[in-house]
Amino acid sequence: IFMQALGVPRFRIHLSHRKLLEGLAAFLGGGLTKAQVLGVFRTVDKLPSQGRERVLELLHTDCGLDDAQVEAVFRFLDLAATECDILVLIDRLEAFFHEVPVALEGVSDLRRIFVGAQQAGLDLARLHLDLTIARGLDYYTGAVFETFLEDLPGLGSVMSGGRYDGLIGFFARQDLPAVGISLGLDRLFAGLEELGIMKPCSATARVLVTQLEPALEPDYLALAARLRRAGIPTELYHQCDSLGKQLQFADRRGIPYALILGGNERANGVIGLKILAEQRQETVAFTGIVDRLNALDASREAPAKLQD
Repeated sequence: IFMQALGVPRFRIHLSHRKLLEGLAAFLGGGLTKAQVLGVFRTVDKLPSQGRERVLELLHTDCGLDDAQVEAVFRFLDLAATECDILVLIDRLEAFFHEVPVALEGVSDLRRIFVGAQQAGLDLARLHLDLTIARGLDYYTGAVFETFLEDLPGLGSVMSGGRYDGLIGFFARQDLPAVGISLGLDRLFAGLEELGIMKPCSATARVLVTQLEPALEPDYLALAARLRRAGIPTELYHQCDSLGKQLQFADRRGIPYALILGGNERANGVIGLKILAEQRQETVAFTGIVDRLNALDASREAPAKLQD
């Protein structure tokens, strides 16, 4: 629902279950720990980029699996190697883990999730049972998921989460199972911009206070505060970069004015005012900068006069 509300036409939610990992550890035998099985999943996640032969090699060298265990891992992954109805795949998992109770608990949970989604009218084509999804944090105990933009396959997951029983209860001293979700906001916004769904917007600031000399930082802070108190939306540049870089920053953000204050200006009681759209600069008395900025904004908003 969240992705649809953003207007994303093509996305897919990849789901799995942490109890499948526990079940796979038991299925492989050999006393593998959960951490080792997570290592196996981090390795098989490289299948699309490095291929089957390379992953097979890494399962031996990096994960310490023997031939029988590697063969079992690929039998598990091959259950979902071809596109099929999700509930058919769940039936395959149930048959694969028919003697592993903990894995069967995960399979049962997944069946409930997909049947419930179907009954709720959700589009099952947007859901994908992905046996390589593990999520690295140990507090996950149930279903886990990651969300991908189908038109940007190289972008990675933009939204992920899962079920965790016991984590909140550990602090609250009562049983509070929960489901959590996290958004990769920078990655998601970058994807939305690349797809043309979200257009870059101008900054709300009207003025950028530049920083030229570290010793004048208190003056820059005071100037920004003064403008804000006067009702002028103001952004203070974060460090003493070159003036050109700071002006480029303002231009990219759509900030129309930049204020320039160095030691000479401070000594003479003036300030440089750069009007970026016109590529010109004027010198204004420090005491009159608020009035000058307001006058410039008023002239920009006033309707043009008709000529005789």
